[in-house]
Amino acid sequence: MQRSALISVLLLTALLAPGPLPAQEPWPLSMTAPSSDADAYAQDAQQEERKRLAQQPTGIDTGGANLATTMKDLLPDMAVSGLLGESSAKDNPGTVVLDLNFVLSEILGKAGFKDTQLQGIVNTQPQLSDALRSGLPADRRDDLAGQLKGRIGRLGDSALRFTFSPATRTLGRKWMTMGRNFGQYADWFDTMCRAVAKDALPNSVNEANKSADEAGLTLYHQLINNQPQFLFTAERKFRDPLVGPDELGVKVTYEWGRMNFNTMTGACDPKNKSFSCYKNFMNKENRDAIKKGIRFAVSAEYNAIDGETIDTGLPGISPIVLKPVHKLILHGGWSRDFTALGGPMKADLLADYEDVSNDPLRRDRGIVRLTFTRQMGQMSIPFGIVYANHGEFLSDVDARFSAHFGFRLPISMINGNNSQ
Repeated sequence: MQRSALISVLLLTALLAPGPLPAQEPWPLSMTAPSSDADAYAQDAQQEERKRLAQQPTGIDTGGANLATTMKDLLPDMAVSGLLGESSAKDNPGTVVLDLNFVLSEILGKAGFKDTQLQGIVNTQPQLSDALRSGLPADRRDDLAGQLKGRIGRLGDSALRFTFSPATRTLGRKWMTMGRNFGQYADWFDTMCRAVAKDALPNSVNEANKSADEAGLTLYHQLINNQPQFLFTAERKFRDPLVGPDELGVKVTYEWGRMNFNTMTGACDPKNKSFSCYKNFMNKENRDAIKKGIRFAVSAEYNAIDGETIDTGLPGISPIVLKPVHKLILHGGWSRDFTALGGPMKADLLADYEDVSNDPLRRDRGIVRLTFTRQMGQMSIPFGIVYANHGEFLSDVDARFSAHFGFRLPISMINGNNSQ
């Protein structure tokens, strides 16, 4: 067996092997309000669950074929991500991503939850086009490439991406409820907390916390974290001609977790909000599945790549003509949560197939990305390995493996709360 194939098998075996589930502690609530105040107890409990939802590992999206995730995070007001290091200088080193999340329905005059993301992506170290580099004379390629690279502007490889995700409580059927904003599911949680407070809170807050944990209310945030999302994305890439042609892309994505809030309401009447039904649903088998957070994602993406004539201005080097290209990319992904290195982690395994038409310089290819994300408070630290069966261009050297790491920091504008 070839070494690359053996590495792939070992990585996949390690990923799919049973691992420890993330532990969940009871709420550390110590109310200053009277112990019989159910309103205060429900409010404090909800604040704790919102905090835990915001601290779930979501993975990272750096806007390229490197680190990847099965989950789009629309909860924080803003987020800053960066790709800090890689094994290859050709894989967009120094990529910086800024996410702005907001409520489009409020702009349209309707109250709602965050459903829209505007994302700016800048490669702070833009690289010379592979097609251009391969067209340079082999005996002077490195020297000429260095001269041309120095002429690329700082924004020579950047992009704007717009994503809309319906975040609504009613789409005709309860199992079609989508979105990860806590506020969409707060009424259910409030009813459950009041049921706990009625029986246990008069004794003590600790007794109420214990009853809530036994009922599975301390896993409520993970039910929401596993909720499905339907995403519509449009992206425009702006490039210096020396980097490559501009691109326009559209993408449709559906992502979902196997055990989520919809699964629970499918077993319990969503109108009655029965505490006993919720407690029965949260049996050991379902709790284990909820903690695993197994999630899937599928998407289809269409890219229209502009034509480009690259004139280097170098003596003896003819202009390189790139024709317009159409590309179809199919994505499939799987992820799960676990505990390692002393904290919560998320593993994402995604595979892409790129189908390129009408361009003799490019070829179809497959890409597999394995990303591990370690959550440290609010910050995510991702690291991963990417395998491609070959380069995008025919003349590329087949560097099949590359390694990546980065960071993601969500930012809240109001009261330090990263979810609604």
